[in-house]
Amino acid sequence: MIMTGLKSNNDVVVVTGAASGIGKAIAEIYCSNGFNVVGLDLCDIRADYPIIICNVSDEESVQKAFKEISERFVAVRYLVNCAGIFFSNHRDGIERITLDEWNEVYKNNATSVMLVTKYAVPMMKLCTGDRAIVNISSDQVKYPRQNNASYSVSKSALENYSRVCATELLKEKIRVNVVEAASVRTNFIRKLAKTETKEIEIYNKEDSKMPLGLLYPDDVANMVFFLGSIKAKRITGQTILIDSGLYI
Repeated sequence: MIMTGLKSNNDVVVVTGAASGIGKAIAEIYCSNGFNVVGLDLCDIRADYPIIICNVSDEESVQKAFKEISERFVAVRYLVNCAGIFFSNHRDGIERITLDEWNEVYKNNATSVMLVTKYAVPMMKLCTGDRAIVNISSDQVKYPRQNNASYSVSKSALENYSRVCATELLKEKIRVNVVEAASVRTNFIRKLAKTETKEIEIYNKEDSKMPLGLLYPDDVANMVFFLGSIKAKRITGQTILIDSGLYI
């Protein structure tokens, strides 16, 4: 990992899942606004910010990643937990899902947030000024769909954990908020669709249901950037739903 053109040691943002989709959009908006961004992901990409290869659901991997971050930076100002996985097929029905599949989704969507937060908070405590954690969730917490039990339950756990964190970290003045998103055009659907024709069909169906149109990663990134900034300095313990008018 090579870091060049570094700004203040206080202006550090850690983003999980920063190599693609929503996480990439979040990393890019912070980077374009002058922050030192460090991405954690299972794969690397060519970007304006460094990415540490990290399995965020594995404690040893997360611990190693933050040791690497601490060797270059004194503190972390903002943390965005975006990494996650999504099952949406017949295997995820309540009678068909396997324990291995359930555990895989849960550890990637909920346990990972606990692990990354655990190792990020000590570095956040060393930062001066505004500090915040933003966790990415889903509309399926409030509006679960068929065949998505593991996903909606894991995101529900993430949100309850976020509220616990908001309460515990209030004395440190570290804010914790959640952004829920309805369907977003990302590689999640691309992987599940398997063909371009099926992918377009799914996106068109979702777009037709959403009064203000299908969401894109930037729509979520803009809200995250607001919550993870001094402009939201009085906001903590909240969940913001971005649904393009779907549930009005």
